[in-house]
Amino acid sequence: MQDASRLVRKYHLGSATSIDEAVSSVADSLGGRIIIHEENTDVGITGAVFANEATGNVHILWFTKSVLGAQHRAHVIAHELGHIIAAHEAGRPLGSQLRCGDTILERMTTHPDELAAEQFATTLCLRIRDNASSPTDRVLGLSDGR
Repeated sequence: MQDASRLVRKYHLGSATSIDEAVSSVADSLGGRIIIHEENTDVGITGAVFANEATGNVHILWFTKSVLGAQHRAHVIAHELGHIIAAHEAGRPLGSQLRCGDTILERMTTHPDELAAEQFATTLCLRIRDNASSPTDRVLGLSDGR
């Protein structure tokens, strides 16, 4: 994936104050719908993304039993958003970067697509945190992203 900061600018995410606002902005940029689903289960991962070819919609799932709170939810969704943008930037179908034989642990810790999605998520979530906090809180280091 290209530099995370450049992608945040390219997709007009620099002024987002919430992850939902960022998702909406990316959907507008891509000319489609991105739908977020909450799944109350634990499947060993925190999130997933898939495309419905029949409707053209992209779906982000986040698994509530694996997610530790609002900031973690935002990071999980931002990570999956990173995968959506990476697929679009590369001109490939969503999910085409998956390889048979990858274990979840190998993929999460070493696969370049996962590392790039993590970099994007961290960059975006820090930007959202800064946008959502007051300048005084940022200077004093009091912002906790709420």
